Amino acid sequence: MRCIVLTLIFILVSAGNIFAFHYDKVSFNPAVYYTNAYYSKDYYKQVSSLYIYAPADISFNNIDATVRINPFYSSHYDKASFAEAFLLLNYKHLSLKTGRQFLSFDKDFFIYLGSDNRFDNPLPSYGDGALLGLDYNNFKASAFLLYADDKLGGIDLNILQDFPLSFSLFSYFKQAADDKLTLSGITARAEVTSQLSLRGAFAFNGGNRQYTFFGMPLKKNYKGTAFLAEAKYYIPSQEFDLYFNAGYYFTSAAKNNSYAFNSITGYNIYGVFAASGSLLAQGIEAVKLNLNILPLRLKELNADISLFYYYSSLDSAYDKFIGSEWDFTLSYIMPYGKISAYAGIFSPNKNFKQYAIPAENAVKIGGYISINNLF
Repeated sequence: MRCIVLTLIFILVSAGNIFAFHYDKVSFNPAVYYTNAYYSKDYYKQVSSLYIYAPADISFNNIDATVRINPFYSSHYDKASFAEAFLLLNYKHLSLKTGRQFLSFDKDFFIYLGSDNRFDNPLPSYGDGALLGLDYNNFKASAFLLYADDKLGGIDLNILQDFPLSFSLFSYFKQAADDKLTLSGITARAEVTSQLSLRGAFAFNGGNRQYTFFGMPLKKNYKGTAFLAEAKYYIPSQEFDLYFNAGYYFTSAAKNNSYAFNSITGYNIYGVFAASGSLLAQGIEAVKLNLNILPLRLKELNADISLFYYYSSLDSAYDKFIGSEWDFTLSYIMPYGKISAYAGIFSPNKNFKQYAIPAENAVKIGGYISINNLF
């Protein structure tokens, strides 16, 4: 095949809590991650990374407060810094976190800063600033202002969070020089039965980017929209526990004088090829079918199978079908860790020319080992 992606991750060792230390009000939980990956897609390269995290927490007797320091080192980027360095204060239903911190409101596709954004060999993403929280009965609210690569801010409200039907309203912004992006929306969750749960989300962009063209000031608008819907169903049987997940995801493409839908931060909700390719910024429709299998007689094993169908949301695309992707993962879970192997197979629509995708079938294979609580 003219264009094949062969990714072989020979070793990924993740050591969490191996040398954990707890004494009185101090805890120390270092973690080490090592990856070695090989790629081939019109080019050949090797990517290896050593990640070291060393989070330490200090709490106090007289006040409800915690200090966290979490330095990290990445050999691939040859970078040492702090992933987290914050003070967390709690008073009754209020909390205040100031300093360097991760950020997630269970809406990772829309906004997420953390140690893993599901892209290949990522650096941890974090922001410097403050987050104010309120947690009272069935209402939870957060407001934040952080400085990452750009200035980020917003509010996140959760209503009826302990009820079978709950809602969340959110509005975020990202601002840089001559560029302001806003993202607002709503999510809803429903626990229909003990076996069936539903989730939906709708979001839309606002703002614009200003630029000059031959000395003339111009601007381009953010008017993108996104819609997500998921259903999860638990199927018990005598031999297996089966978890079935079906999802539909839509992000609008660029149109007239407006950009394609933009999330505040980048996070992959699709398969391994969408994570490595250029589909995320183009405007895409995706259908996902997922089955997770847990054999009851051998609970150490876990198998996961996903099928994605990708379509373009471009109005001008004559043939909107982009391609399909199978992802397979087999894991063996031990008391001190997990061994997993995976394979991804992407089959493109050869007639689709609008996006940069493999011209022929592409394969990505790999595996990893995680070790936890070894001592």
